[in-house]
Amino acid sequence: MKVCTAVTVTLIVALMSLLTETQAQTLFSTDFNAGDGGFTVNTPAPYDGPWTYRALTGSWGQDGQSAENRQPNTSILNSPAVVIPGTNSVTLSFDHRYSFEAAGAANHWDGGQVGISVNGGPYSVVPNSAFLQFGYNGSVLAGSASVLAGQEAFVETNNDYNSGFSTSIADLGSFNPGDTISVQFMVGNDTNTNGPNIPNWEIDSFTLSTVPEPSSIALVMTVLGFSAIGLTGRRRQV
Repeated sequence: MKVCTAVTVTLIVALMSLLTETQAQTLFSTDFNAGDGGFTVNTPAPYDGPWTYRALTGSWGQDGQSAENRQPNTSILNSPAVVIPGTNSVTLSFDHRYSFEAAGAANHWDGGQVGISVNGGPYSVVPNSAFLQFGYNGSVLAGSASVLAGQEAFVETNNDYNSGFSTSIADLGSFNPGDTISVQFMVGNDTNTNGPNIPNWEIDSFTLSTVPEPSSIALVMTVLGFSAIGLTGRRRQV
């Protein structure tokens, strides 16, 4: 009597491949303690407090504009381009806090917004519907001079600003293998007045990772079940 192992070996190889696909994989991660993470800044017109890397705190921060300077004050922080290895969904996670200028519950003069670029193309807004945790909490006032006027954004001061950082998580969707993506953090201030706390926006960590597709997990379970049957109940004489 000899166990016929050809089918079992094939299934084990398939299972190992599928298990790799169903494990979360970190594509890029930095806590900014050792450096700026390769992020770059674009500030179309100079103002008091654009995005800057702060080595002492290991973070990126933006402080807004105090005195009237008669221009929208915009600063853009872009991540390096990250290669996507497969078709699984990509998750963005970042620790941050914010304190933008606002006058009451509805008058949000300044704000911050997240964007994404694919393969070097233009950045598009990551909508609030994509956030799984700690998404946008309002919109910038339509009559503001901010470039984000009328758009959803992080506004006012988040509740835990003085006690530490909060983690935002967003599902960026699926991409083709070999695609590259870059994430953008845009600050849109009006022409004057900082938020009540400095920094007005601070980012302390940043991670891009893949997550398994439900269909892949189901397939692994199917293979596991089939392998068990093959190992315990299928023998033949040779």
